[in-house]
Amino acid sequence: MPFFIPVDLQKWNMNHTYYEGEKGAEDSRFDGNTFQYIGYNIMQFLLLVVTFGLAYPWTHKMILRWQTKHQLINNDRLIYDGTALGMLVRALVVILTLVIPFAFLASPWAYCWLPILPHSCGSQFCRIIFDKK
Repeated sequence: MPFFIPVDLQKWNMNHTYYEGEKGAEDSRFDGNTFQYIGYNIMQFLLLVVTFGLAYPWTHKMILRWQTKHQLINNDRLIYDGTALGMLVRALVVILTLVIPFAFLASPWAYCWLPILPHSCGSQFCRIIFDKK
């Protein structure tokens, strides 16, 4: 019976991974162990608590680097060369392009504030002043 499912799933996945056209799955493996995985996750949790979640890209990079460092495909070791700053920039781009506009446009009075649509609700504040001659 597996002691810790994520590590065993990673080992099973790597045992069934090989380059296309080459049968060599016996040379592919995951050589990390459960205690390392638990230690990295505890360290990630503690860093996230201390920094109130602001260090998430750096802690996620730490976990991804550990996972890829222990993966071999046909005896070729993988390396992770992503950066936490790159993850942070991508997350900010997603937030700015998806979350903020949808949250802004979800409110019915938001259309009054859009500079693109000046006549969207401005007409309700207009009144006609007649000349008194």
